[in-house]
Amino acid sequence: MEEKSNKLKLILSKDNHSLWLSIVLHLFPGILAALVYFLVAQLFWKNNIPIVFAFYAVLIVILIPLELGIIIFSSSKKKTALTEKKISKKKLPSIILNTNKNSKKVVILFSFLSLFWAVLIMGFADKQLGVSDWVLQNWFYWLPDFYDMTGVHTNPELYSTGIRVLVLILTLIFGAIIAPFIEEIYFRGFLMPRLVKNKWFAPVLQTVLFALYHLWTPWMVPIRVLAIFPLIFLVWWKKDIKIGIYSHIALNLLGDVIMVIPLFFP
Repeated sequence: MEEKSNKLKLILSKDNHSLWLSIVLHLFPGILAALVYFLVAQLFWKNNIPIVFAFYAVLIVILIPLELGIIIFSSSKKKTALTEKKISKKKLPSIILNTNKNSKKVVILFSFLSLFWAVLIMGFADKQLGVSDWVLQNWFYWLPDFYDMTGVHTNPELYSTGIRVLVLILTLIFGAIIAPFIEEIYFRGFLMPRLVKNKWFAPVLQTVLFALYHLWTPWMVPIRVLAIFPLIFLVWWKKDIKIGIYSHIALNLLGDVIMVIPLFFP
């Protein structure tokens, strides 16, 4: 058993992953999360519990521990678990790559540019063109009503102040800060440098895989591909996950703040 475990650690910690291993490591967390979310959301729906709580339960219990666990497991073969590589004054496991030290101006500029593009696509273009709505109505019309987690945001008057405050707290802490930070470490720091030998099409392939990973909102895959490609490309080009971390957290904060405003100002 220990021999098999060590062999798996060796495979995961290699500088290059096979294409199939990369696909599995990208999609498995999302597939597992979507399956559990489907079951929990259905249970919450029957008991009149806001579906968004099912998503945060999956995020806290499944996604974050799983992605962190894979990183820790892969790096545990090292004698020392931490190196002197730092991101925002936090030490990262030595298995994490893309930790170049670019100037603050470069990091801030590229973080802003990728954020601006993502907001332009997801916040304005998608709203005007209705791409995600069209995909939902034509490709995913078969999804049950309980799969939609936005009920508490669209009908806040149906829920108590306590529930709305709890949604706000979970959204800002886990949805806007912790989850995007872990995703950047896992996808851009651990997986992308090992994807197809980190060649020029690595950011293209990861953009598609990362969009597909979000199986709890599959109707947003096309618009998400277009929105996040610059972020992923810039991280790959500059080999600096700080660009992804800052941009991703800022994007989620902005989007989540917009979503929670109706909770208190219907």
